[in-house]
Amino acid sequence: MRRLIHVLLWLSSETIGPAVSANEVTPERGGGPADAAHAVLTRATGRALEGVNIQIGPGRQGSFEAAGGRLALNGESPVEVCRAFYDYARARGMGQISWAEGIHFRIPDVWPDSPPTAVASPFSIRHAYNAVTAGYTFPFWTWERWERELDWQALHGFNMLMAPVATEAILERVWLRLGLTRAEIDANACGPAHLPFLRMGCITGIDGPLPPSWHADQIALQHRILTRMRELGMDPVIQGFNGFVPRGFTRLHPESRVYETVWNGSLPPANRAMLLSPDDPQFAVITRLYLEEWRKEFGPARHILVDSFNELEIPDTGRPEAEWLADCGRSVWRAIESAQPDGIWVIQGWTFGYKNWSRENLAALFNAVPDDRLLVLDYANDYANCWGKYNDERGAFHGKPWVFGYVPNMGGKTAFTGNLDFYARASAEALASDKRGRLVGFTISGEGLENNEALYELLADMAWSRDPIALD
Repeated sequence: MRRLIHVLLWLSSETIGPAVSANEVTPERGGGPADAAHAVLTRATGRALEGVNIQIGPGRQGSFEAAGGRLALNGESPVEVCRAFYDYARARGMGQISWAEGIHFRIPDVWPDSPPTAVASPFSIRHAYNAVTAGYTFPFWTWERWERELDWQALHGFNMLMAPVATEAILERVWLRLGLTRAEIDANACGPAHLPFLRMGCITGIDGPLPPSWHADQIALQHRILTRMRELGMDPVIQGFNGFVPRGFTRLHPESRVYETVWNGSLPPANRAMLLSPDDPQFAVITRLYLEEWRKEFGPARHILVDSFNELEIPDTGRPEAEWLADCGRSVWRAIESAQPDGIWVIQGWTFGYKNWSRENLAALFNAVPDDRLLVLDYANDYANCWGKYNDERGAFHGKPWVFGYVPNMGGKTAFTGNLDFYARASAEALASDKRGRLVGFTISGEGLENNEALYELLADMAWSRDPIALD
């Protein structure tokens, strides 16, 4: 009976995910969260790392300790264990992980002694990227580069990443199911580096179309990315249906409410996107078809990015803006809930720094959405203090959960710039504010990565600190 109980507990923990502990992990072991963490450490250091004991399980405090030549790492997830190792390695002068290729650690033959040291973050969510990182940084990454990136993110302790790869392959299936022609789909398409701006409704028809081989490669790549993320306990934020449709959609549904978008005011009409009003019945239909096709290909995902207004002017619908936005928010949420009952609507806070937005408009958009089913990525605090602007008696963003962070290289700039004093204290000040509301996370949302590594090290450390960091 005791053996049966042990077997049932083991099967239960494997099914749930990171509720697994493993002693004396070695490269020969197969499967499980502890082995996933060990594999990251092995790849990053170029060593088999003998004498490492990894324990992963629910409620297990992140920590490291070394004595007698043995290193103990603990945590609730593989990411937490990887961060514990990274803190230990840096504290003992063994090096850091870098975006530059090669091994950057110097691992001794015997683990230096270290007292028990807690490794804990005040943020349950440590998020990375914004919607356009996929255009500025990784449109052409291979799996080899993605594997190094996921190791970088794990060692820095990030547990939620944007995962938009293959969005257009899934959308193409939806457009074909709806009855659009190949010519209509191709006329709407953009080239790989412009895809984020296509997804956000800023542009259409620039440097496209995308060949079938592109979609096939992206689907295969996304499978590998998501498999590794799930092994490490990372939550993907997948691209949802934002409402932007090919112009051929109006041929199929002339009765639908569709508005031409305005982005920077300079694009010719042929390159302007068409927004299907979120309160139009077809918005829910397309949302359902899209998430259905996504699950069919890639499995479940809870966090769904839906940005219908990012960097765009709110369209003139002939109705008061707040009234229309209230219908939009209700409709977006209902569409997600209908297609994905446990889904969480993710939205970029950068949106609300634009001229059309006010406290009234934002409250209207969010009013119908349950508090635990919305997540605001307020990632541009080095440009706009949205969380301070949109505040009421419930705190920032009208009491909805939100993530604090930065976009330290807006536009992919590569200069070594950055106000280090600001980055070393602003998130701690937000945590200490009585207006913070439901601040649950931290994000580094750089657009063009692989630069200014000292700044990113500081930002990653702030994701694990409740207090300001002394720059000395």
